Amino acid sequence: MKSTVNSFLIFWRLIPGCDSKISFLVMLIISPSLSSLFYALFAYSGGVNVEIFSSILAATINVCCVKTITNTAYIFAYDRFSGVQPYILMKGNSPFAKGLGRFLSLFCASSISGTSSIAFALLLSQKESFNARQLVYTIIILIFSICTSIIVGILFSGLSLLFHDALWVSNFLEYALPILSGAVAPVSIFPPALRVVSEVFPSTWLTDSMRKVANGVYGDIYFLAILILSLVWLLLTYILWVLCSLISRRFDNIRGFGF
Repeated sequence: MKSTVNSFLIFWRLIPGCDSKISFLVMLIISPSLSSLFYALFAYSGGVNVEIFSSILAATINVCCVKTITNTAYIFAYDRFSGVQPYILMKGNSPFAKGLGRFLSLFCASSISGTSSIAFALLLSQKESFNARQLVYTIIILIFSICTSIIVGILFSGLSLLFHDALWVSNFLEYALPILSGAVAPVSIFPPALRVVSEVFPSTWLTDSMRKVANGVYGDIYFLAILILSLVWLLLTYILWVLCSLISRRFDNIRGFGF
């Protein structure tokens, strides 16, 4: 238990925005909320969604996914440049305890960010009624979003080991994924070729599910499909992480964080 707590505290401080109170407020609460508002207003102004409430809740889940992916990538990249201090502090601890502490730090940060963004969406849209069923589905979708995004973040962290700049892949996703996974418009209106690419990402299914929950539609939410897709990503993450780590150790090609 102590090992997990130590690991949690060490990696919590590595998450962007968790090193001070002001940074925490800006990076984990204000910034995600404003990002969600931006994508929601962009979609709403284009007439894609008839209600601002469904637009902003869908954008909130999407932003939560993207932020979790980039934070995960940052932590794993920082590991390679942080020296030996974290490992001296956790010397003798089991790999499971270290991994659990890292996971919990990411999960807690994303939970705080996602919950505050959802509260902001409810306040901004002046939604008078948000029933218990919608609340339960929202919590389930938020948990799925965080867990699957940590998996996706680890996968792209592994891929980034093949390049000189450790963070360029995740930073590219931060700009591309909100569009690809339906934050601005439902994937159903995408061209067929782009729709196939979009549906590979769990965030696409989760964003669409949140949009349906906001509109009170529950029959078309496929949690089993999301779970199976997440397990496939988990398997791919393990395989690619091992392969990319071996290649990286052989060629030692990383030179910096990137842009």
